[in-house]
Amino acid sequence: MEVSFEKVDGRGYVTDVPGYDALEINDNSGNLRSFYPTQLLALAMGSCSSSDVLSIMKKKRQVVERYRCSVIYDREPEHPKLLKDPLIHYQFWGNIDPEAAKRSVFLSLSKYCNVSITIKRAGIKLHYRISINDRVVEEAPAP
Repeated sequence: MEVSFEKVDGRGYVTDVPGYDALEINDNSGNLRSFYPTQLLALAMGSCSSSDVLSIMKKKRQVVERYRCSVIYDREPEHPKLLKDPLIHYQFWGNIDPEAAKRSVFLSLSKYCNVSITIKRAGIKLHYRISINDRVVEEAPAP
């Protein structure tokens, strides 16, 4: 596998992976519209896990009317300013069985999501929160 990007003045690093839309990555030159690498890492973690969770929920015959995921995190104050205490918040709307949602998140974070498992293996303490219809049903450290 290979990904690549090119430095483009005024835009930062612009990906040029064949077959994919370009993505702009912040190069600290003042382009405030592009993503910072740490944001991309958090997005990768949330989207990787969400793909697992929604697939598992579908297999469990759960009809998810609406879904949203957010990753809340801090960064260490000193360089290298590592990702600190990320929390993945899985938000479901619909007639969702809380146990199905909990099991889906557990399987993703413990078995399937290579990005979150890589984060955990790097020694970063990952947490998660599950909300159904705007009510928190579980919040815990990742398995």
